[in-house]
Amino acid sequence: MLPLVAVTAALLPACLILAGHWFPWPSLLGRPLSRIEAYVFGVACIMLPATALAVNVTEAQTVVWLYWTAAIAAGVATISAWAIDRLIAYIHSLRDQLDEAQHAPDDKQ
Repeated sequence: MLPLVAVTAALLPACLILAGHWFPWPSLLGRPLSRIEAYVFGVACIMLPATALAVNVTEAQTVVWLYWTAAIAAGVATISAWAIDRLIAYIHSLRDQLDEAQHAPDDKQ
């Protein structure tokens, strides 16, 4: 059962972080999340699943390990989401530069 708990402790926070990163908060709230709200959401994504899993585990070492697993997985998900966003922005920037170069007036005439 412990491997299933470990996988859940890693995947659930990571999935929640990724879902929250791209969730349409402005559609729901009428504005983007503030930095504090985003951090509260992120910490809740880590702590709530880890707490729910820890309640069912009696060994203190395992509980600490679950918290670290959840925190690391959520952190990796956060960094991954930011990296994906930066990569997409970079690709769009390159496409914009290519479009500008293709549509620039010809100076040879």
